[in-house]
Amino acid sequence: MPLVSYYFTNGPWKMAFIRFGYDPRKRKDAKIYQMFELRAPRNIDLKSVPHQKDNARSFRSATLTHSDARDVVYSHHYHSNVLPTARTTYYRLCDIKNDEMQQIIHSNDGNEVSCTVSD
Repeated sequence: MPLVSYYFTNGPWKMAFIRFGYDPRKRKDAKIYQMFELRAPRNIDLKSVPHQKDNARSFRSATLTHSDARDVVYSHHYHSNVLPTARTTYYRLCDIKNDEMQQIIHSNDGNEVSCTVSD
């Protein structure tokens, strides 16, 4: 990836790989690629969550919607009913699979003025 892309160390695109020649700060439609950090509360024991190694990706998540039978989900998408197996996980806004959250993200489409580190 370092041969064809770069990444920001802070701000809305922190940890996102960006191809050389593209500046997401200059494009309003790039807001969907902003990163957000999800931290699991310390009172949740992630070691007790069943998970398996995903051969295709290093992303691992376990669905916690069924108390008796827990399904393993392999995805880089954020689902509101899924707990990541890592204490801290990064997602892009476009990877949120929740209609209500997507409505909020897109509520100001086309009306964005600027993007700063604090956005």
